[in-house]
Amino acid sequence: MKVVFLKEFEKALAKIKDPKLAQTIQLVIQSVEQSPNYRLRIGSYRIGFFFLNGVITFAAFDNRKDIYKNFP
Repeated sequence: MKVVFLKEFEKALAKIKDPKLAQTIQLVIQSVEQSPNYRLRIGSYRIGFFFLNGVITFAAFDNRKDIYKNFP
């Protein structure tokens, strides 16, 4: 399975100041790579991704109140 990260997702991750949150996100990404679960919540944050033709694309990371403005 191939995994792709959009630039917007990478930029959002680069802004994270909390090392515990960054580590949790890394663990979530690893678990998705091994077994896709289409509902990802990390506290009050959400990760938006889609799965198409064997490729998982991580598209968005934002607070739950803002993610739905930028990610369908």
